[in-house]
Amino acid sequence: MHHNVFNLIFTMLSISIVVIFHELGHYLVARMNKATVKEFSVGFGPDIISYTDKRQTKWTIKMLPLGGYVHCEEGNLKFLSKIILYLGGPMGNFVFSALVSSFLFLQFGTQEQKLYLHNQEIISINKLNDQFQQKENLLDSAKISQETIESSNSDEARVARYKVIFADKTEKLIEGIKNIESKISYKKIGFIQSIAKGTKYSYMLFYLNAKNLILSIKNMSLKGIGGPLKVLKATNSVVSKYEYKDILMWLIMLSAGLGVINLLPVLPLDGGRIAYELFNLISSKLAQIFCYTTMYLGLGIMILIMLSDLKGMIL
Repeated sequence: MHHNVFNLIFTMLSISIVVIFHELGHYLVARMNKATVKEFSVGFGPDIISYTDKRQTKWTIKMLPLGGYVHCEEGNLKFLSKIILYLGGPMGNFVFSALVSSFLFLQFGTQEQKLYLHNQEIISINKLNDQFQQKENLLDSAKISQETIESSNSDEARVARYKVIFADKTEKLIEGIKNIESKISYKKIGFIQSIAKGTKYSYMLFYLNAKNLILSIKNMSLKGIGGPLKVLKATNSVVSKYEYKDILMWLIMLSAGLGVINLLPVLPLDGGRIAYELFNLISSKLAQIFCYTTMYLGLGIMILIMLSDLKGMIL
């Protein structure tokens, strides 16, 4: 019983970290624009803990930590400042993903796939023609090993000639190869390279999430889209194993997903607020129509997602 309660608390805290970075993005942009921030809230519902600082910002932790918000005075903000304010949340998620990814790259390094023949590491396999002239290096480019491994047991591989260079700099001319093995290893990298790779990885996650979301909308499918219940269940499943690397990897993906979802042009999401301001430039009436339409649409989508979550948990 105590174990389950601890897991639930740990799960809520893990999700809250992602939410905090999202809202922190909004908060920092608001402060940069000298806008008054009235409340910084993690969660919804009744207050559990609250504190008001000297700037009269109320910092709150609420009962249901499955979201959050930053309430600030936007009346004096210009159009561009508002757009940047709304983009602050997704940017906060991007920064979180990039920082944690960089940390993991720095600690564990990059993954490398190496090939072995008779327990000797291979650094080059060159397939030769009948005159023993080099034809192609099978370790060139991204198709490094799988194709080589799969073909190493074929009839052609058994009779073809190869020039194999091993890690100890020895070379062998081999007529026919088979049973090439693939092994995964990790290579340590420096601080700057870790940041570069972490940022690139975060960008890739955002891109893939956006691509999948667009495909889901295009196909009018909720497949791959999870609501609060599905996120809660998946997060609990990960954190209950107490493997911090897996937990951090999950939070990276969760942060990227939250950042992308919030860019949907549906109120009250950040993308919807951006779209509202754009429509307001054209016509205030058009902006109001957009406001009411998307709020009802967003509510309908959320209900469908919740029902989908419940169906997945029951079946």
